[in-house]
Amino acid sequence: MKARQACLLLSLPLLATSQSHQADKLAVLRRAFEGPLPGQRLEAAKEVARQGKKAIPMLRETLRSGSVRARRAAMDASIAMGKQAAPLQEDLRHSLEDKVAWLRAGAAEALGHLGPLSEKTIRALVPHAADPDLFVRISVMQSLSRRGITPHTELLLQAAVLCLEVKESGWAAKRFAVELLRRKGRRYRAAIPALLRVFRESPEGMWDQGATIAQLLIDLGEKQQVLEILATRIEDPEKGGYKNSLRIIAGLGKLAHSLRPRLQTLLHEAKRGHVRKALEQTLQKLSGK
Repeated sequence: MKARQACLLLSLPLLATSQSHQADKLAVLRRAFEGPLPGQRLEAAKEVARQGKKAIPMLRETLRSGSVRARRAAMDASIAMGKQAAPLQEDLRHSLEDKVAWLRAGAAEALGHLGPLSEKTIRALVPHAADPDLFVRISVMQSLSRRGITPHTELLLQAAVLCLEVKESGWAAKRFAVELLRRKGRRYRAAIPALLRVFRESPEGMWDQGATIAQLLIDLGEKQQVLEILATRIEDPEKGGYKNSLRIIAGLGKLAHSLRPRLQTLLHEAKRGHVRKALEQTLQKLSGK
């Protein structure tokens, strides 16, 4: 099977370039979109992308009426083409509503590669920040988080909140939402309930984005809530995110000074060496040592 796949991959560029007319090249590549091997379809998509704007009519037709495999290959070609595939925005927006999650994810990813997003495209993406499928949510948030999208900030922040409100863990998508709020939403009070819930209930939120979430909430006037949540988390060394909670406290410096008495008590009561060490390091940092 591997030998067959390698043969197909090597033959695609030859097939595409051996035809005498552009239409014949695209016809050969379009048939390759239906191939059973993912590698074959991806190579075909890359070759189509090299044809530039001449491939737009074929890609549009495929997006509208092709098989699931072919449509996904057309999306991969659009990603590879980048801004040249901008005329396909409407067809890709339509694909966001497909029943197949694989196609919704591909459409969302492709839209993020077509250059500046129109308001219509952003509005089409926003509801899918809460898509039932994690990979769709990741693709949507990646596209909306791309730097350079300056207008329609309110819509982008709405998407970030929708993503955070999804109860399923899916931290891979929520990471993009937190970063988007950090860059554009430090005064976006509508995000407070979602940020507090994630900070309070999600151990993942403490692992790599906890400090960012804490600072966002403090900037939004929720310092007391942040300290109360951290105080609860440091009570149980076995609880998820314990050490990172201590790191967040240390990073807050003087803002977390009110937690010093409780940290000292916990240090006195701690029996495990690694817990004592973590508490000692936190207290030292709070003291500026």
